[in-house]
Amino acid sequence: LYVANKRTTIPAVTVFFVFFWFFIFHAGWTGVVHNVSGDEPHYLMMADSIVNDLDLNLYNQYQSNAYSEYYYGELQPKPSDQVSRGVVYSRGLGATFPLIISPFYMLAGYAGVKLFMVFCSAMLIFQLYLLLKPVFNSSESVLLAAGIVGITLPVAGYSFMVYPDIIGGLLIVCALRLLQIKPLTRRGRSVPSLIVFICIVLIFMKFRYFVPATLLLAPLFQKKHRNRKTLPTLILAILFLGGLYFYVDHVVLSGDLFAHRFGGIQKLQRYLPDWNSLKVLPGLLFDQESGILFYAPVYLLAIGGYRLYSGRKSSLFWFASLGTPLTALSLLGHFAWHCLPTPPLRYLLPVLPPIALFLVPVFNKFEDRSRLFQSLLY
Repeated sequence: LYVANKRTTIPAVTVFFVFFWFFIFHAGWTGVVHNVSGDEPHYLMMADSIVNDLDLNLYNQYQSNAYSEYYYGELQPKPSDQVSRGVVYSRGLGATFPLIISPFYMLAGYAGVKLFMVFCSAMLIFQLYLLLKPVFNSSESVLLAAGIVGITLPVAGYSFMVYPDIIGGLLIVCALRLLQIKPLTRRGRSVPSLIVFICIVLIFMKFRYFVPATLLLAPLFQKKHRNRKTLPTLILAILFLGGLYFYVDHVVLSGDLFAHRFGGIQKLQRYLPDWNSLKVLPGLLFDQESGILFYAPVYLLAIGGYRLYSGRKSSLFWFASLGTPLTALSLLGHFAWHCLPTPPLRYLLPVLPPIALFLVPVFNKFEDRSRLFQSLLY
């Protein structure tokens, strides 16, 4: 694909199909040694309960061993789950992601969900390519930057796994594409509503996505994105988002989204920074089990790319500049910042792809990009 792009213009959709098949083969090859673990079986059990029982009570699923298709051994409820006679509710995971994957679980079980995650991973790289292409003249370097994001951790590692972070990254890249539309035009008038909707989905999917959601909402308050009539509507929409979040948490999910994890000072203190927080930022960079330096060192090129970048200081620029540092800071009080034993960098996955904006200027500095590509692969 890269060699062909040097010689002639190829349809952008080709990028999607190439990475779709890459992730398919990657899932097949990695699936030989990968066992469903962590939160994956619990997400799948919730999808099974939604499809078969139209509720989130997993008691029937545990009784019938509904997890036997994808989980070897006996699956136990998580320590944080609400367990009583005839009741098992999974606490802290929320219902949004299981709702998203439930149609594909209904069609083909675990295999259907796995294929859907591969599709979302390929779509993430495709949308990233379309996001960066208008910014730079060199489509070769854009393709190289988007491709590197796709074939390295964390995207490649989670491309077929049942976690919400790939979908979170896809929604963020799509939102950044929407923000590049000229505001207050016929197409641009619907952008604020779509951005608010995406942020609602992000927050309901995982509360820790509040950092990228805030960065996506911030440009809507710029003068070019609003007029006198839309500003009150935007403020009301954001207030409605907050109210809806807590209403659904309290009334529908009995506190699963927020109250049971953060409600009360004792629970909140688990997520507040302390002396142990001093190891989080060095750990995210240099830890041998979960650090960027060991698992995705190509992203460190973005430091030089930031200095080389000479384009417009758009919402994409600010998100690429602030998304990862602010997300890392938000993890200072998180006792599981390393996301182990799952593959590394999962908590940074949704905000890492836009950093490709700063990889492109670095790749533009190399005349022989195919040799650079081979070196980066090595």
